[in-house]
Amino acid sequence: MGEVLEMRRIFSSLTLVFASTLISSVVLAQTPGHFRGSACVISATAGCSAQGVGVGNCMAARFTPPNFGSSGNATRLSLFHNYYTQNASYFSGSLVGTVFRNVTMSQIGNGASTYPVTMRIPSQVPANPATAAALTVIADINAFQSGCNVRLRFQGQRIPVSGPLP
Repeated sequence: MGEVLEMRRIFSSLTLVFASTLISSVVLAQTPGHFRGSACVISATAGCSAQGVGVGNCMAARFTPPNFGSSGNATRLSLFHNYYTQNASYFSGSLVGTVFRNVTMSQIGNGASTYPVTMRIPSQVPANPATAAALTVIADINAFQSGCNVRLRFQGQRIPVSGPLP
C-alpha cells in the first residue's frame, strides 16, 4: 500500500512539473520577438549598380525594434538575400529620427565579415511598435555595400502572430 501512495505522489509531482513547463512555454511563445516580412530597395546611389543592388531588389527581412519583447535596447535589421545574409545592429536604442548613427553590419556569404555603416529610420508606422500587429519602416543605410547607399522599405508582421499584444 505504501508503494502505491509513493507512486501516486511521484506521478502527481511529475504532472505538476509538466503542466508548469507547458504553461511557461506557451507564455514565452506568445512574447513578441520581431517583425517578419520583406524589405525592398526604393532608392539607391549610382555606385550600387556595380554591386548588383538596384531599385526594386527585394529580400526576406526581419526587424526588431528596441525594447520589443525580450530584445533589449538594440535595433536590428536582418536581410536574407538569395546567396548571403546581412544584419545591421545598433546596440544603443532606437534609430528612428533624422540623425545617422554608427551601426555594425555583419555579413555571411562567401565568408563572414563585419563592417561599419551609418543608418537611420526616418519613418516607422506605427510609431509605437509595442501595440502593432504589422510595421512599416523606411531605413537609410550608407555604405550598404562598397560605394553604395540605399533606402529600404520594410513591411512586416509581428511574430509570433498569436497571443496578446504587449
